[in-house]
Amino acid sequence: MEIKKPHCSKLDRIFACPGSILPADGPREAGGPDAILGRARHEALSYIPRGARPPVDEIAAKYGVDRDDIALAVRMGQLAWVDDRAYFPTAEVERRVESSVCIGTSDIVQAMFTLDGTDSSPHILTALRLWDWKTGWGSDYHPYQLKGYGLCLVEEFGWPANDVVSVWEVWTSHRQTRVTNLSREEIEAFRDGLAAIIRIAEVTPKKLEYRAGDHCTFCPHIAGCQTREAWMRGAVTSLIKIDPKAVITREMIGETYEKYEAAKRAVALFDRIVKAALEDGPIPLPSGRQVAYVESEREKIGAGAAMNALSERLTISDQEELLGDLPKKSLDAWAKGHAPKGKKAALMREIYAELREADAIRTVPHRQRAVVDGE
Repeated sequence: MEIKKPHCSKLDRIFACPGSILPADGPREAGGPDAILGRARHEALSYIPRGARPPVDEIAAKYGVDRDDIALAVRMGQLAWVDDRAYFPTAEVERRVESSVCIGTSDIVQAMFTLDGTDSSPHILTALRLWDWKTGWGSDYHPYQLKGYGLCLVEEFGWPANDVVSVWEVWTSHRQTRVTNLSREEIEAFRDGLAAIIRIAEVTPKKLEYRAGDHCTFCPHIAGCQTREAWMRGAVTSLIKIDPKAVITREMIGETYEKYEAAKRAVALFDRIVKAALEDGPIPLPSGRQVAYVESEREKIGAGAAMNALSERLTISDQEELLGDLPKKSLDAWAKGHAPKGKKAALMREIYAELREADAIRTVPHRQRAVVDGE
């Protein structure tokens, strides 16, 4: 059996349930209203890094969605782009990428080169960056999707000098940005792991393991998966005793609803217990994986240090105005009003270089709870 290279967006599901990599018996539906809205939002957001105004009404009509849902995503996307576009000065938008084991379409890609190489190789790759729009409300960690995109980039461009691929995940629903730096070791281990799953699927597919969980929602096997059926039945029977052979009906769910509300309160309490336990280290799971805090970093600009570093550029009036707002947004707005036409990006690069020279940009730790591979 030949297995097609999976799309990067499906990789977290495949690593959670290796059996889901196999082709489904029947056709997969295009998706419900949330999926359609997500595609509409992505199309609108693709205009932002190109410097074009998204045709919100046209896109809303094309997909049959509410224009306000598109407009809000665009506004949040524009604010996020203003914050960090200095890192993507010559970005490529919606680039099709492919590696030896997976494929995808990256929302925004930036490869940074320097001319400090030798005569035979004058261009040195100094940085690889990827921007991934997230248009839903969840903020779950997507480690394998990110590693898939990272692998695609390094197989196309090569490894940058720092052996790191930086990925921006940007949620437009609640305007959250998370930057993850993926190392060579992480990406190569991911590549080998996915290659092993594909090899088993092609040679001995019956040996693939099936695991149920939240990832089942996005699986093409969802309708007839016995593992998921047993998992669902266990979830209901934990609240109410039923005949093991009974069909789960709407009436049965209704009878269970009050218990479900009580269970939610218990879950909230359990969540607080998990947070307390994680302070003492990762929590092992029966599958061999573990719940742990995933560490990443974010950059913040110190307003006072920034004003000192840029004092020669800024008037007293400029400094008073900038100090009253978030530095990144304010500096971007200031550059827009002071840079010659078409030179704003160049001015922003100069400003950020000066800020780094003056140690006005600091890196702060950020952590996210996630299920990761066990050590």
